[in-house]
Amino acid sequence: MRGARASFSPAAQVWHDGQRVAGVAGWLDRQAVREAVMESTAQYWKPVWQELEGHCELALAQAHSNRAPQGRKRDFADAERLLRRHVAGELILSFVPNPNSGCGGP
Repeated sequence: MRGARASFSPAAQVWHDGQRVAGVAGWLDRQAVREAVMESTAQYWKPVWQELEGHCELALAQAHSNRAPQGRKRDFADAERLLRRHVAGELILSFVPNPNSGCGGP
């Protein structure tokens, strides 16, 4: 994704309307997504990561590296900022071991 033009599809808003985690990988496959980035917020990222593993290249950003200006927390603006910072290489990424490596995992 490095060097790619950052864009955030309005179609992703369907997730905000309560789409279940089980459908995320299929939706991304239909959109031809090859790479995804998400924030490591508490434990909430783990089910999504596990669902997407093997479908696309994943990156897990430490939440503090994508902070919004004070008082400006908005989900879609945060997602756009996360994408822009990932493309620019500005995020601090976490290591997530492969569950088959014997080192544990999400």
